[in-house]
Amino acid sequence: MSADRTPLFVSRADDCISLFTHRVEQWTMGEPKAFGTYYLTRGWIDAGVDSYKLYRAYRGEEAALLDWFDRAASRHPDLRVTWPDGDRYAAALERGYELSPDLVGRFFHEVVQYYERVKLVDTGRLYEFHHEYAATVRSFVEDLSAEHGDGHTVDLQVIDGDRSLLESFLEATDDSPEYLDRYPPGTPVE
Repeated sequence: MSADRTPLFVSRADDCISLFTHRVEQWTMGEPKAFGTYYLTRGWIDAGVDSYKLYRAYRGEEAALLDWFDRAASRHPDLRVTWPDGDRYAAALERGYELSPDLVGRFFHEVVQYYERVKLVDTGRLYEFHHEYAATVRSFVEDLSAEHGDGHTVDLQVIDGDRSLLESFLEATDDSPEYLDRYPPGTPVE
């Protein structure tokens, strides 16, 4: 990726979680992500394909899931629900019908078995739907643990997110802070 006429500024943060939970102390990015934590943001809920959505697709329960998201989008026109449109989700729909519910449960337990908490990052733009989704993901992980694992409980936490780093990208200049990498026009980002 490159830009022809304008420089590109790229965050040194690992991902959006680090971006929204940053602590800029001597230009160190991000909250030290705790092992066993499943992070959710509004953007990931609205647009990302996560384990819960794939689980529902593999179980043949996509209609109810899509209906839930459609109802939320009808109440909140600024929701941009794009995750059902991707190839990854479509492939899960195709493959899911071939697998038994028990096999699907055991497989997804292997994926999520180490999560002990779900953290919903609140950047000030969450709706009740996002809180409900996070609670559903928490129950999903806990239920799989009860059925296929050690039966551990899973906590749900809502943490404050900070959009200031993201907003600083919009104001970036040639002398931007050290947490941004600057690529001159025409220089590819690899």
